[in-house]
Amino acid sequence: MRNYRVDIPIEVRIRAAEAVIKNHESPYRISKKLGISKNSVQGWVRAYQAAGGPQGLEESRRQKKYTIETKQKAVEAYLSGNFSLN
Repeated sequence: MRNYRVDIPIEVRIRAAEAVIKNHESPYRISKKLGISKNSVQGWVRAYQAAGGPQGLEESRRQKKYTIETKQKAVEAYLSGNFSLN
């Protein structure tokens, strides 16, 4: 198993997730074919299912942007010792 990040093309991730979901193939078997960890394949399957399709596997390298209000709540919660933003 590799111990560094390998970028797998989205087409391969989609085929792998669909093979597990639709063809009931083993994530372990697919991971061995691709030379990656079983956890990666299982993560793709979860992302695919959560989004209801392949759009869940699209990479988003953008940093999340939070509103001023959310940032202010986070700071206030931190300072008060109450870490819930609800």
